[in-house]
Parts: sequence; structure tokens; C-alpha cells
Amino acid sequence: DSGDLVINEILSEPFSGGQDFIEIYNRSSKFIDLKNVYMSKSTLGVIQDLIQISPSGWILGPRKYLCLSSNASSVTQFYALKDSAQILEMSDFPSLSTSDGEIGLNDFSGRWFDFVKYSDDWHNPLISETKGISLERVYFDRPSYDPTNWQSASAISGGATPGYINSQFNGANSGAIVTGK
Repeated sequence: DSGDLVINEILSEPFSGGQDFIEIYNRSSKFIDLKNVYMSKSTLGVIQDLIQISPSGWILGPRKYLCLSSNASSVTQFYALKDSAQILEMSDFPSLSTSDGEIGLNDFSGRWFDFVKYSDDWHNPLISETKGISLERVYFDRPSYDPTNWQSASAISGGATPGYINSQFNGANSGAIVTGK
């Protein structure tokens, strides 16, 4: 269902030798087979690329996080992963725009589960260098398109939190059960 899966973190400008990634989160109490979920890169909301996340299937449990990238080792080289099972290497992963971009989660027919039109302007203006710093979703139940729902990952977290709870997450009044730490 729309809203069950959300884009939770975006790293579009990795360190040199690093790799772009997005993190998804299963907000629901359902087990979701990612064989039926596609990542889309779009322009002005029109899907340009529709990439199957896991052609052989991958079950994402309720209230679990999963980092998606084309190269898992280039993500783990720079960021601590609490659980190596929370990263999925995709053979076909879109190159993310470093400044402004659109990324979505869809079914095969193009129905949106979630969609983010992100901007490097969403980073904290006090950060002079955003390379290697991800954008993290603050609230699960606020819209993905709301720029105030995204913050730069904290330096304490190392600049990103692939596969686990965001450093900037705020569960207040969201009814969220936070697991996967």
C-alpha cells in the first residue's frame, strides 16, 4: 500500500571512492517482498527509469530499514552498519543527482509508494561541506516532499546511518515503534 514503504535516507554526494545510496523503511506491520517494488528516477514527476529492487526477491520485515546501493562495500567502507543484513546490493542502481533529484518507489505499473524531490539546499546551512553527508527523514508520517521533514545526518553518526534509525529521527507523536537499532 502507498505509504507502507518510505524513502528514509538519501546519500547523493558520496565521499570519493564511496557510493550513492538510499535507505527505505517499512512503516507497516506487514512483510513486504521487494521483488514487487521498483526504484524510479524521474524528471518533473515523470518516471525515466524503473529498476526492480530485487528480481529474486527480498523480504523486508515490519518496521525494518534497508540500505540500497550498487556497491555495499563502498558504503560500509565509510559508514558503520549495525547489521550487514540491512544492505542490499542492486546490480542496477540509478546515479543520483548531487544537487537536485527525484527518486521514488513504485510497483511495476508505476503506482507510487513514495516519492522524494530532494535538493542539496535541504542540508543544514551551517555545514560547509556536504560531501558524504546524507539527508535523513525526520518523521515517518510527514510527507516526503516536505523539505522541513529532511535534515543533514549528524556528524556524531559519521554523516549517514545506512540500515538503521536516522540520527535526526523524531518519533514524537508519530506512533512509530522504533526498531532496527
